Amino acid sequence: MHRGLRTAILVSAVFYWVTPIAVSFAEDWPQWRGPQNNGVSAETGLPAKWSPTEKLKWRLELPGPAPSTPVVWGDRLFLTSADGDNLVLICASSAGKLLWQKVVGPGNADIRQGESNAAAPSPVTDGQHV
Repeated sequence: MHRGLRTAILVSAVFYWVTPIAVSFAEDWPQWRGPQNNGVSAETGLPAKWSPTEKLKWRLELPGPAPSTPVVWGDRLFLTSADGDNLVLICASSAGKLLWQKVVGPGNADIRQGESNAAAPSPVTDGQHV
């Protein structure tokens, strides 16, 4: 067998066997109710309780109230927040670093007499668009 062909087969075999392991390391959570739209995660060993000083890896200061549910794709976390009179979409890394923040709409209406705001809808992602 030609050496280049053997190398290509070996690389393909390694990619085939390693990729599922890397992909299965953490589950994407692309929408409010998760990947299967049932609120159930296949992840194990997750903390059942935490506090501002216990079992946190990082914290991210937000510009305002953020009642939405964050979504996760790969090493990116997306969430909405109020920022003054604007609704913003925020992207943070899985290490807690703010990557970007974009205004997605004007107006931060108070919804249901102070119980929520315009940032209540959770974002969704397909890995390319949010």
